[in-house]
Amino acid sequence: MLERMQAILRENDICVLATTDSCKPHTSLMTYFCAEDAESLYMLTRRNTRKFENILKNPNVSILIDTRLQHCGSSHDKTCALTVAGTANVLDGPEHKDIILKLLNKNKELNTLTDAGDTAILHISITSLQLLEGVANSHLKQM
Repeated sequence: MLERMQAILRENDICVLATTDSCKPHTSLMTYFCAEDAESLYMLTRRNTRKFENILKNPNVSILIDTRLQHCGSSHDKTCALTVAGTANVLDGPEHKDIILKLLNKNKELNTLTDAGDTAILHISITSLQLLEGVANSHLKQM
């Protein structure tokens, strides 16, 4: 089942990132790329955003990745939802330029973020994966 979860991580590049300031949740639609080992995700954000401020206060995040686009027009029983729990940290420095290039290869529109001076790279270390297939078939994997 872990292989199926990792395949969903690798085959997609859009997710919903959930952060909190400890009492108020906040969600953001994000582009990401998955590390080769499927144990980390990377995203870009501006530093003056609510999600960035939330992560500085509370690095625990939840991410939703689903397969609904692959099953458009068919019954939803084949749609899978992968919930990723993780810890976020900010990567700074020129040594992470390769991460920015990989993100830009996934989504050219991110150029507007990289051209701004306040861009941050978010590194999410995955702590658990929960796959929901259909409405009742659930699998949990602690990392």
